[in-house]
Amino acid sequence: MTSPHTGKLVLAALAVCLAGCSQGEAGSAAAPAEEMPKVVAGKWRISATVDGKGGEMSMDMCKPETPIDGVLMTGLPGNGRNCKERTFTKDSETAWRMHSVCNFVATGDRKADTVVTIDTQVTGDLKTRYHVESRQVMSAPMNGVMQQVIGQTGERIGDC
Repeated sequence: MTSPHTGKLVLAALAVCLAGCSQGEAGSAAAPAEEMPKVVAGKWRISATVDGKGGEMSMDMCKPETPIDGVLMTGLPGNGRNCKERTFTKDSETAWRMHSVCNFVATGDRKADTVVTIDTQVTGDLKTRYHVESRQVMSAPMNGVMQQVIGQTGERIGDC
């Protein structure tokens, strides 16, 4: 059983990592949201891991049809607009890659001096299931962490 502290850590780390993949003013190499594949609307069960821990926790959420980079947007407002690099690559009908290099904006007591490089792989049919794995490397420690792997799995469980 995972402690409540671990669950909060997983959600906070997920927000840190995946905010760099969020929509915003991206570099010229980024695909516009209308060109990205979309996760179908519905009720999704989302589970997340940080460095392989925490996957037994999940939450159910209703989501509209959303481009895959929008599914990953979970917090830290403004960070998607501070990416000097964003690329999107389609590997197959069920696999995509995203690469982002972003500066984090000041939030709370954190200064905007950390650059995070995020390499994300998305797999799945986006109609019933998807899995995201994001590797992030920070230029300076954030909450004592220099690098980590964030996983997110979504399983569609019905209509909203």
